[in-house]
Amino acid sequence: MAVLKAPREYYWLLRTVISIGAVLVIIKNITATHWVFLFLIVTVLFNPIFPIYLYKKILWIPLDIITGVLFLIEIITNPP
Repeated sequence: MAVLKAPREYYWLLRTVISIGAVLVIIKNITATHWVFLFLIVTVLFNPIFPIYLYKKILWIPLDIITGVLFLIEIITNPP
């Protein structure tokens, strides 16, 4: 749904949820350095406190899809 046009508040909420989720994945997989590195990048890109603006939707679409796939892979390979 992140690839569709939405109000600004939606993207702020999305950034917050993704950042919190990424931090939780980092905490859960603290010994697996590849997960920590990948989700640290996700946390920096999607942080709501110091947001990174790419200004063009076409640049965010692949990042949104890759981030969603990363979360799915993490959930499948490391179930809660």
